[in-house]
Amino acid sequence: DIIRIFFEHLEKIKKTKTIELFIYSRGGDVMTCYRLVNIIREYCEKFDVIVPYKAHSGATLISLGADEIYMTELGELSPVEPSTANEFNPALPTNPNQKIAIGVEDVTSYISLAKEKMGLTEQDQIVHVFNKLVENIHPLALGNVNRAHSQIRMLAKKLLDLHIKGEDKEHIKKNIIDNLTEKLYSHQHYINRKEAKDDIKLNVKFIDDEEKYIVLGLFNDFNDEMKLDDPFEP
Repeated sequence: DIIRIFFEHLEKIKKTKTIELFIYSRGGDVMTCYRLVNIIREYCEKFDVIVPYKAHSGATLISLGADEIYMTELGELSPVEPSTANEFNPALPTNPNQKIAIGVEDVTSYISLAKEKMGLTEQDQIVHVFNKLVENIHPLALGNVNRAHSQIRMLAKKLLDLHIKGEDKEHIKKNIIDNLTEKLYSHQHYINRKEAKDDIKLNVKFIDDEEKYIVLGLFNDFNDEMKLDDPFEP
């Protein structure tokens, strides 16, 4: 439902050279993030994001679709590792009516544990390990996990393709996608601007001291108005 709201704002701005999205988010629906980037880019030649503080998960995915990512020292991105939940997921032991969300990387890490840490290499051993997993998690829930993993890699590549062109840049895109979907292991690994630029190779720009106080001042205004520090009580 937010796409139409953004569309109404963009219609008021009309097409312009550059749009900068000031973003604070703990995450969100990945398909919405993908759609949002595409509709914003319909209205500008250059799309940037400004990250004063948290731009996690889905917000990191939005940042992948930006030409430049402006970050303060406080700014942080995160791995893009979706958790999946559908009717086939196991029930929460303390509340049978609630399903347990399955982290995509938790499943692949379980198999990696058997192969790399336990040293299991024979086919029948790996089959046994997988069967133990299936005993506890419905096969269709595992299929949903695999689909989510493939989808997030596809969306990340599509967003990077919007502004990183040329066959010689394919290794850069692969490095970014591998890091953000697999190699950082923990969803709580928060990525500062130096790591984002030097290790992951994102097009990150450091916000200088003069601009930093403007950006953080604006963030603090939003923080107070929207009560971001208060526990959410619907």
